[in-house]
Formats: sequence, C-alpha cells, structure tokens
Amino acid sequence: MPDGPSVLPAYRDAGPLATLALETERDGRVGVWEWRLDLGRVRWSPGLFALLGIDPSVRLTLDDLPSLIVPEDREPYQCFFQRCQAGDPPNDTVFRLFGPDNRILHLRTRVRIPQVGANGQPLVIRGTVVDVTELVDHARQREIAREAAETARRRLEAGIAAMGEAFALWDPQDRLELWNRRFEDMYAAVRPHIRVGIPFQDFLHHCVNAGVFVAARGREEAWLVERSREHGNPSSSSEHLLSNGRWYRFTERRTADGSFVGLRADITDEKLRALALEESEERYRALFQGSRSVQLLIAPDTGGIVECNDAACRYYGYARDTLTALSLDDITVARPEDGLAATRRATEHVQSVVRERHRLASGTVRDVETHAGPVSVNGRPLIYAVVHDIGDRIQAETQRETLMANVERANAELEHFAHVVSHDLREPLRMITTSLGMVSRRHADSLPDDARAFLDFAMTGATDLDALIVDLLDYARAGRDVRPLSLLPSRPLLEEALGTLSAQIAETGAAVTLAPDPWPRVRGDANQLTCLFINLIGNALKYRHVDRPVRIRLSHTRVNHGGRPFTGIAIADNGIGIPAGQRDRIFMIFHRLHTRETYPGTGIGLAIARKVVNRCQGHILVESEEGQGTTFTVLFPVVPDGDAPP
Repeated sequence: MPDGPSVLPAYRDAGPLATLALETERDGRVGVWEWRLDLGRVRWSPGLFALLGIDPSVRLTLDDLPSLIVPEDREPYQCFFQRCQAGDPPNDTVFRLFGPDNRILHLRTRVRIPQVGANGQPLVIRGTVVDVTELVDHARQREIAREAAETARRRLEAGIAAMGEAFALWDPQDRLELWNRRFEDMYAAVRPHIRVGIPFQDFLHHCVNAGVFVAARGREEAWLVERSREHGNPSSSSEHLLSNGRWYRFTERRTADGSFVGLRADITDEKLRALALEESEERYRALFQGSRSVQLLIAPDTGGIVECNDAACRYYGYARDTLTALSLDDITVARPEDGLAATRRATEHVQSVVRERHRLASGTVRDVETHAGPVSVNGRPLIYAVVHDIGDRIQAETQRETLMANVERANAELEHFAHVVSHDLREPLRMITTSLGMVSRRHADSLPDDARAFLDFAMTGATDLDALIVDLLDYARAGRDVRPLSLLPSRPLLEEALGTLSAQIAETGAAVTLAPDPWPRVRGDANQLTCLFINLIGNALKYRHVDRPVRIRLSHTRVNHGGRPFTGIAIADNGIGIPAGQRDRIFMIFHRLHTRETYPGTGIGLAIARKVVNRCQGHILVESEEGQGTTFTVLFPVVPDGDAPP
C-alpha cells in the first residue's frame, strides 16, 4: 500500500512476529496489497514494490500488472482476477513476473476477502505475495538430477541387456533385483517365477522342483545344501548342466554393499570339445545318458541318428539299435528337404531351434521343438540335438488364443452395447425430458394440481433414469479401461476433487482438512482416481448429520493388509455412519441404505469405486459407527522409492 507509513506503526505495535514480518518485507521477499472495490482504490506495500524492483513513488495500477507478468501466465492471471472480483478467489496461485534486471520471479499469491456487501459481492480484497523463486529453482535442479540418474540407470540396464552372458543381481537380502534376457532364456522352465523380490533360496527350490539342474535329480536336498554353501561363499567359478542340455559356467561375486552378482556363460561347446579331446567315453556317456531330455547325435551329411540316450529310446518307443538305424527323415513328418535344411543350419556353427512333428514307433505324431548345434565327438563333427515334446504347450497356446479371441469379442460387444445405451437409449430419453419440460413451462398454470404432480413425477423419473444410465456406463467402463496406469502425486488429485465439490462444500459449510505434506505417490489413472475421490468426499457431504457442523479429514498412512504393505488414503467424516450389518453390502451395485427421497442417487457409486480400486490392484476398506461417522480408506500398492516420479 503506497501510503506505507500508515502500515508500519501497526507492525511495530504487534510485537516480535510483526517485527520479523516487517524485516522480511523490507528484504523484498514478501509483499501485501489491498483492493477497496467500494472506493475503487488499490494499495501496495513497500515490500511489494521492492520485490518487483519498482520505485515506490511510481503510481502502480491494476492495469499495469499484466505487462509485468510473463506472457504465458497472463491468461491464468485474468482468470484469477475475475474470480477475485466474483468473490471466489482460488487457493494459493503462482505467477511468473518480470522482476529486477528482467529476472523471472515465481510469486505465490494468497487472497482473502474480509468484507462483502449485502449482495454477497466483495468490498475489500486483501492478498499476500511471497517470492518462491528459490523453491522452484531447487525443484528444477532436483528434476535435472533425477533425469540424469534415470538416464544412467537406463544405460546400465541397456549394457546388461547387451551382455553375452546371463546376468543377475541379487540385493543384500538375497532377493532378485535385476537380470537380462539371457538369464530368462537360460531358466525358461521357471520363467514365471523370475520376478523382482524373489529370494534366492525360493528361486533355487523352483529350479530344483522343475528339474532344471541335472545334477540335483535324485539328491535334491543334498544338492540344495551344496549349492547354498557355494552361493554363500563365492570365490571361484563352477559348472552346471541344465535340463535344456546346455552347460553353464557360474561366476559369482559379492559387491561392497553385500549385493550378489552372478554371471552364467554358456560353455556347452567348450565342454563337449573338452570331452571329445579327453576321449573319455565313459564320462561323455554318463553326461549324455544321464539326461532326462531326449538327446540325439546326428550325422550332418546324411541326417542319420548316430547315437541316442535312454530318454530318446523311451520317447520314440524304439530299441537303441533300431533308433540309431533311422534318420531324421524317418521320424520327421515333413518334406525331406525341410529336415536337411535344419541340419545344414546346425553344421554352420549356428544354434537352431526348429518346431516340427515327429512320428513315434506307435504311429503317434507329436509336436516337438528341437534345439540343435554343432559338436565334435572324437574329432567327428556331429549335430547335438535336444528334443522337447511341446504338445501340451501348443494346446495351451491354442486355448489361450481362443480365450483371448472370446474376450476381445466380448469387449467389442460390450463397447457396442455402451454406444447403443449412450446414444440410442439416452436420445429418446432426452426428448422425453425436453417435452415434459416444455409442457411444464407452457401449460403448468392451466393444469389441475394432480396433473402437475404427475408431471413432476415423470420429470423426476426421467432425470433419475438418465443418471442411472450414465452410472451404468461408468460401471461398465471402469473395469475394462485399457489405458496404462501412471505414477501420480496423490494430493493434486484430492485438491482437484475438492475444487469440483467446492459449491457443495460451501453450501453445507463443511470444514475440510488435509494432512500436511509430503503426500505419497500412487499408481492409477488420473481421471478415474479424481472421480473416485469426488465420489467418496461427495458421500461425506451427502450423508452429513443435521445436528452438527460437517467435518471431513483427508489423511494418508502406511497400512499392512493381507501380509502386504499398502499406501492408504483415508476420507473420514462425522456424518450419520453406516449400520454394522450393512458395511459389507454397500459396494454391491444398486444397493441403497436409504430411499431416493431421503438421499438421492443411483446406488452405483461405491460399486464403481471398488472397480477403480481393483484396477489399481488395491483395496477399499470402510470403518463406521452409526450416528458418529465413517472412514473410507483406499489402499494402493506401495510405490518403490526407486520408481520415477510422474
């Protein structure tokens, strides 16, 4: 306010806090202003002039402000200005202005209206302006640092993915944290169990149960003890044969922080060459015959079966002498050149995987997947082939494809139904509502009282039916939304919901409080979560207790539910509460505790809310005492600290 001296005595008389405020204003970090709409006068504090770098002797009017505001913020400023005039100032608002030396300032403005006229319009508007530029700059620097860290992480992951060996990183608690695609391929038999957080011992048990490690078969418990001891004291490499017929060299090291790094190098060729060079027929045959996998040695020039293991004899149903007298063409249900082409690829030092059909001695034809590669046995080049029966897998894949096709068809039919309901059904309903409205406006005075009552009943029924259709569509869409979930800050979602409900909050005189920052991040769809909070806060306003002021508190907490940690966001009120016998039924579609005349609504809102929360893989809990109030707690899976913010 230009006439600063009239303000300063008030500061001086107010004690230490006012002295601190005066010193802060003199430093140019904060300023105040007052707009007397009844007198058409605006006053600015000296601190506001200092903050803007303007000589206090300069006459500053409201018309001068837009030129000081950064062009991109002028439209929001006009909206802010209009809302202040209308008596509905927004919460804290930040604008960018050109300050001293043309430096851009970030100024946070807070407004209050201490005096209104008889018509409800403001007579006096007062505001404070705080320079938050340093806070904004610090936030930008943190974002730059976060992006740099994320870039480094992506580069690390790309480097790990490009490695020629299978790679896995276990954290200091021996839980799987990071791995590459070769690790997944190596452990294809237990791929569903490869996930972040699985303990090493649990993963090892899954591998043993699936028969991944050949050496563990028949001595599972002893092998687990040996492998655990080896894992706990990594000092040298070890070699293991897997059920896919491949040998791997395990190299394991502990890092400084106690994490565990494991590399798995495929040494199958090296191993087979070593066996051939050692000319240890007994050792080689123990390796070859000891496998439960169907294994064949094939001559690359003719496709003839040179050797087979016991598992191959059992699978094909032939004696060893009979099977080794056959060729690939004899057991493969395909054109002869197809089998030869696959054989030739394997002789060119190329690992090949071929899906084909093999005929057994019984005449049965089975779908198989053959993994083949070149080996040398006693100096003779051969093809080493491991044959897997994939009949059950193909059947499962076919069933899955059929199921997915049925799901897609059902979704398409549901989408078509939603279109019909939203357009073909609502359009005539709108015509009915419009026609009833015209009758009411034009002929209400000429209608008898009972006819007007019937007309009101019809209008109410049509309006309720339209609301019911809209809620049914929302219910149908809530569970099949395919948009990806995002990582979101929760407080802005609640603030947006409160903004949407601001008229109802003002009408009911409700006092709404939010727990202090920091608020947690949650994973979900922004629009759906905003609607969820509008629904729950709206219910708190609707089902208020008539004998006491409305109090609503929004808070957050960490909750353990079902043995898992969750982030909980709670909406608590002091309303009429829910009877104990009804708390498990309120989420049922169309279930209502009260008549429409008492509390309007369709009875679908909480059913939609549960669908939205289920899509986020969370839960919604309710605690209530009849006559005292209700607390709804929405549980979201905890977001790991390492996840990137939105």
